[in-house]
Amino acid sequence: MTQLLNMKSPIKYFSLVLTASVLFLPACGKPAEDSDAPSAMGEVTISDAPDAAMKTIFMELAKGEGGIIWKAMPASYQADLNSVVQLAGTKIDAEVYDKSFQLIDRLGSIINQQQALILNSSMGPALEEEKVMLRQGLPKVAEIIRVIATSDVGTNAGLQSFNGQVFFGTTVSKLASLTTELSKLQDAEGPSLEDLRDADIAVLDVTEMAATLSITMAGDTQTVQLTKIENRWVPVDIAAQWTASITEVKTGLEAFSPKAVAAAKADVMNVFKVLDDVMSTIEAAETQADFDQSLKNAMMPLMGVYMAMMETISGGAPAAP
Repeated sequence: MTQLLNMKSPIKYFSLVLTASVLFLPACGKPAEDSDAPSAMGEVTISDAPDAAMKTIFMELAKGEGGIIWKAMPASYQADLNSVVQLAGTKIDAEVYDKSFQLIDRLGSIINQQQALILNSSMGPALEEEKVMLRQGLPKVAEIIRVIATSDVGTNAGLQSFNGQVFFGTTVSKLASLTTELSKLQDAEGPSLEDLRDADIAVLDVTEMAATLSITMAGDTQTVQLTKIENRWVPVDIAAQWTASITEVKTGLEAFSPKAVAAAKADVMNVFKVLDDVMSTIEAAETQADFDQSLKNAMMPLMGVYMAMMETISGGAPAAP
């Protein structure tokens, strides 16, 4: 099982989630929540001092409170995220989107249902140590899949009514906790989220709008530069890329051609049908022999799906009218 959490920098997780929110969650109609509004975390406040602010963020993340990431964002960043996700809901075909997440949810269910057959499959790991890790990690992997699939972004309607404060306070919190649990099953090279609570944070330099911090955790010291935006301290690399990233995502969504989407929809739904059939076969297996054979039989259809996807990608998407 691959390592799911490996932070060489103590601020890497915070930056990663902020960046991923822009890149992977593709309301103007709904105002952003007040960054100081109470959430599931309770009355947690973020200090105006950069070291204290970062310590609060680290402590909440260590407890699995993903809502702190939303609370730590400038109000304009919150509005940007809400508007991008809600815009995606108006541009993405609802049937295709909903079906894709239904398949993801089904995958999580199959992993749960067929855990014993997966663990004993001849196509699984050979080493006993790897089998033990797989046995311990499979339930968590299945849960992560289902948390994502059943979250607020798991349906097109959910995209259109997206509320970042709720999403980070619930879904991101669940994912943070599950990721921490998974990281305990293996020898991670870097610290886990729980290690954030022991981070030593010192101010090297601070002005009204900028700060340089020294952050030491698990014997590793990093120098982190922050800039102040709307009363929130933000890593300079995030701040430097934020506007461009948001603009790029919005431009891509606005360029969606309804005609191009409609032309490709039949092919996409055919791919979903293949995946449905493959899952049904694996789901129906009751013996180890049937399960292993179902996996082998799935290779050709899945290869066909892969080739079809590569052909579509290499052919390029039709230009927007």
